[in-house]
Amino acid sequence: MIRRPPRSTLFPYTTLFRSSAIFYTSKVSPPDIKILFPKNNSSAFLLDNQNPTWKGIKIFCQASANFGKLDGFAIKVDDGNWSSWQPDSIYYLNKQIYPGLTEGIHTIKVISRNNALVVVPTPAQITINIIKPTHQKQWLMIDDSKNQNGTTEHPTDEQINQFYDSLFTGIPYDSWNIVLQGMITKSVIGQYKYVLWHSDNRNVSSLPKAVGVLTDYLNTGGRLMITGWNFYSAFTSNQAWQDSITFYGNFLQDYLHIEGQRTLSGALLDSVIIKEKDNSISIGAIDKTKLWSFRKGLYDVNNFNNLGAFTDQLFFYHSAADSNQVNMNTVIGFGYHNYEYSVVVSGFPFYYLTREGAGKVFLRAMEYLETNFPY
Repeated sequence: MIRRPPRSTLFPYTTLFRSSAIFYTSKVSPPDIKILFPKNNSSAFLLDNQNPTWKGIKIFCQASANFGKLDGFAIKVDDGNWSSWQPDSIYYLNKQIYPGLTEGIHTIKVISRNNALVVVPTPAQITINIIKPTHQKQWLMIDDSKNQNGTTEHPTDEQINQFYDSLFTGIPYDSWNIVLQGMITKSVIGQYKYVLWHSDNRNVSSLPKAVGVLTDYLNTGGRLMITGWNFYSAFTSNQAWQDSITFYGNFLQDYLHIEGQRTLSGALLDSVIIKEKDNSISIGAIDKTKLWSFRKGLYDVNNFNNLGAFTDQLFFYHSAADSNQVNMNTVIGFGYHNYEYSVVVSGFPFYYLTREGAGKVFLRAMEYLETNFPY
């Protein structure tokens, strides 16, 4: 009779031969990885040095372990060396880490591994166009207004263009029409120091679609003026913009520093009170010939009732026809600045002011953007 070696009671599928054992395990699968941001064939700004608002070109990865746990990520640019492993799935490409990073087309690859040290076999990769913003030209006016039929409260694009052209009398500027030319690009906006974005159609604005361009523009030192007819509503109902907050941050809160807003739908705005640099007051009147005769003022005005730090209240509500005066002197326009960029936001469209009134508002906003604040 042949005696078989005893089976282990702890490992029933192993047979003990002296002190050795054979283990049967499942095959270890490598992780899966993809690059969520930026999109393939998109553009990104590159500066020579980091600053408080620009850490570098942001690369946002996502991976699933498939076995065990994720144990790190690595990245490389073009045919360079792989970086050391890091636990974070976000990278910032800049010249301090990659001194040879230049303008032009580059391929970005990322890999991940699990805690069994199995590496993803095929890297995720994208191609990006790296642009160096110069901010050398002075003003760019971005026309975000749609062409309408020219009746009351529905101006044509030509009427709006003539109005804003008059504001820039004596000031060198270029223009970009979103309806005719498509969304503004980083290669264009990065050339300018100052940008005026105007949306003169009520409740309509392309601003949410431009957040990726505008955040990069501001992070690299741009100065932005926004005016629109209830432009804020275009953000509140835009799911695509809300989804983009993961990558760009909250444009309204993090960049414009708007903590709270209400739309004055029943507003009777007849003039804008302007707080000048020396704290004196001037008045910019609404042009009632551009409104229906039964209206006593401009409606759907944005009141910014809660603003963040380093904001300055610039424009205030006034109405002689508002009997309860509840909205009187509420903030309808403001400025914000930090070390790198500044913005001026108007909760009313310049177009519906008189030429003289709009000129006063525009000059005050321009003065704010041109100020080099000490902090």
